[in-house]
Amino acid sequence: MEEFPANKKEDKESSIEKFPTKEEIISFIHSIPGLKNPQLVNELSDEKGLYSLNILCEGDNTGETILCEYTRRRTSRLISENDRIGSQATKVDLVYYQNGQIYDGVEYAEYNEQTGDWKIKD
Repeated sequence: MEEFPANKKEDKESSIEKFPTKEEIISFIHSIPGLKNPQLVNELSDEKGLYSLNILCEGDNTGETILCEYTRRRTSRLISENDRIGSQATKVDLVYYQNGQIYDGVEYAEYNEQTGDWKIKD
């Protein structure tokens, strides 16, 4: 059966990666309970858009800060014989600090590229 150009176009469009915008990422991070006074620390982009965004927030306890780290799924790249950089998933991780020292960290949520929804981890 002959494939029509319209079908080829749909196949190409369905394979396009869909990632959240900077505004969507910031909005999602602002919705996380227990975060106060969020401050953008840094952001990194490439031809596909934002691939890293860090927001530092105050926690509930005195001296507590929480780093919210957005990382977009990227193909890993070899940087040395034993080390690769990249991410297997588009996600938000939380790193907890008390008086400047890391004391905990969690994978908070993963982004579903098909639906455009965040799935909060248990």
